[in-house]
Amino acid sequence: MIGEDGEVTHLLPPVYHGNPVSADGALVTVDWGFDICRHIFEASGLFTHVVHIDDLSHGIRAEYIEVLVTLKPGNGNASLATASSMEVGGARK
Repeated sequence: MIGEDGEVTHLLPPVYHGNPVSADGALVTVDWGFDICRHIFEASGLFTHVVHIDDLSHGIRAEYIEVLVTLKPGNGNASLATASSMEVGGARK
């Protein structure tokens, strides 16, 4: 929040992520959890899946590698690719 003197007052200790356009970083304003799917649904009415791919044969293994997939209803041709190495919402497909 900004005080009467115009200075920023942080309610919690500030956390910054990398920012390609500023060496100062980017202030984290929301630290999302797996409840992000609910927030997206409440804001848009669209269902979102959290996909986690852990596949060393393709060199994919890391922290924070989840991908959010939100499908917009359309003509019925949209599909979510699945593979034995893909997890959706924490459950192995």
